[in-house]
Amino acid sequence: MNRKASLKVVKILLLAVIRAFLRLNGISTKLSHKSKTVVKVGFVGEFGYALIGLLPYLNYLAKQGVALHTYGLRGSSPFFYFSSQHSEVAGLATGSWGTLTGAWKLRKFGSLFSPLFVPLEVTQRHLSVQSMVWESNRLHVPHADYKHYAPLDLQRGTKKFEELVGSFGRYFVLNVKNYQTWTGVHVPNWYLDNEIGAILEKAKELNLKILVNRSPVPPSEDEPTFTQQAIETLIGSSNVVDLAAYYEALDSHDAGLFQLKILENAEHVWATQGGNAALALICAPSISVIMRGGFDWEDYSFLRKIHPSRSEILPTIFQSGLYDFRNTL
Repeated sequence: MNRKASLKVVKILLLAVIRAFLRLNGISTKLSHKSKTVVKVGFVGEFGYALIGLLPYLNYLAKQGVALHTYGLRGSSPFFYFSSQHSEVAGLATGSWGTLTGAWKLRKFGSLFSPLFVPLEVTQRHLSVQSMVWESNRLHVPHADYKHYAPLDLQRGTKKFEELVGSFGRYFVLNVKNYQTWTGVHVPNWYLDNEIGAILEKAKELNLKILVNRSPVPPSEDEPTFTQQAIETLIGSSNVVDLAAYYEALDSHDAGLFQLKILENAEHVWATQGGNAALALICAPSISVIMRGGFDWEDYSFLRKIHPSRSEILPTIFQSGLYDFRNTL
């Protein structure tokens, strides 16, 4: 047996040991239910993955009468609206589908005879309920493989913010999100300074406000997606509202509902690549996704089919077919 084959065998055996260890502690990454008994599912990975793949499958199960007990991070409740019972746990999101460290925090919700399904990056991901199968063996799954998929209705519960969001009038949303691959390559997927200036001028031309959709204390990956000087100039403009202060005043649950309402009522959303773009493609009536690198095209294209909207995916706003920026070049 050559070295490559030997390493493959070692990897298979190691993954088998990991799965067995997790199962003894109430966690399963490959689970089949033959009946519609309670199905327990946890998720601690990057939320964009759940939005695109897992949540629509769970929503489909709920519509078939399956009782779901779900577990996620703080602020996740609005996104698991279809669950019979949802619990939030403390902690930070872990990479891609989820890590062993994240899954370990959920072990108390499962048992050997009533395991909790948790998708993880390092193992096969397979959940079957009465032959309704969800499976992901690669980072991004061809969505033609998703046979059981129910589009998400994330506007439930947002009515409480109708008056506040309505007070902003008509507006663009500018999502703030950086993008870096797991190999450490920094993809130039943030807004360029001249794009910020062009969006600002277009908003003034159309008599729109700009709502800067950013966290009050962003994680390191979510640092400003353009130069600090550009964001200070933007925030200082009379027709710009920085949503960071609004998020800071809300708990994690209401912050999620507030953002959903913001996206729903937007005239248009400008988003850079990442989970924020997936959320906007689901919720917003009109969106431009700035994508200069990476491999999310298939996911975004799929969401555009499932959640029809006025949308485009492009490398720069100056190629937009929805708004004419020729005069700003």
